[in-house]
Amino acid sequence: HIHFSSFYYRFFTRTLYHNLALGRMTITADQITAALEKVLLTEKINQIDGGLHFKVQNVDNVPLSSSERKRFMLARIFLTDADLVVLDEPFDYLSDENSYYLLQHIVLFCQEQQKGLIILSNRKGFASFFANRVMLNTGRLYPMKVESKRPAAQWGIVNANPIMAGCGGGRK
Repeated sequence: HIHFSSFYYRFFTRTLYHNLALGRMTITADQITAALEKVLLTEKINQIDGGLHFKVQNVDNVPLSSSERKRFMLARIFLTDADLVVLDEPFDYLSDENSYYLLQHIVLFCQEQQKGLIILSNRKGFASFFANRVMLNTGRLYPMKVESKRPAAQWGIVNANPIMAGCGGGRK
């Protein structure tokens, strides 16, 4: 099955723990801890009154910044048993440094777990990390040419085989 992560972070009116587990009862505390560590949120969650037991009333009462909320949603990737991970603008609200760090962990996780990975992004700077790149323009897919200023190896990403799809621009 497919794990889809929307560009917009969604919180449900349950605890933060439930917002990560998404109803899967087999997820362990160690898996949750590891996922939060990968997205650099362990310390922040521990500072929240109630930690993972914090009750979400609505999206406005979640005590996380936009960047932290996005990383919280990305933590779900490391808990999924899906065969395919599809991410829509996964690095909005994140600095380039955090984005590259998370991209490295997501790509490696998907490779280790033999999951397919598709990233939809308008940030063309990420395209150099992927062997397969396409651009959607006026309803058609075109191969995306990339002139990289930053080699993937600089960020620790080697042999990345997922697909990146971008939108906009003309045929390049």
